[in-house]
Amino acid sequence: MRICTFLFALFITTSLLLFSGCRNQPSAPRKFGFISGGPCTYTTTAFEATISSIRQVQAPDIDHHTDTYEVELRFSDGASSKKPQLLNDLIDIPVDSTFLAKNGYEPGAPVTGKVHKITKGTCTPRIYEIDLK
Repeated sequence: MRICTFLFALFITTSLLLFSGCRNQPSAPRKFGFISGGPCTYTTTAFEATISSIRQVQAPDIDHHTDTYEVELRFSDGASSKKPQLLNDLIDIPVDSTFLAKNGYEPGAPVTGKVHKITKGTCTPRIYEIDLK
């Protein structure tokens, strides 16, 4: 009986060690709201944008304890396409009234940061790093 218990414990331990090393690990740490497919090379430039509109998309209710907004940006220096872009798509944090107030975001307010444009590899083509307060 002791041999069976020992063999079973050995089997479980070996299985755990083998399978714990098989987890799908990203090739690089998560940064700037992307997971890299590296190795990749980027050029980094500063950008300036202006908030063109803020629209509430979710009001607080029983299921959602906070409000949610879409913040539309217009880039002034060619860092992005000439089309407006949502700030919500560029950051990994919720855009609610607290976030807007903390960062002083309202229509016409400036938004600055860095854009990382890919020059080599198959990672995310553009990665935005927004200057937040």
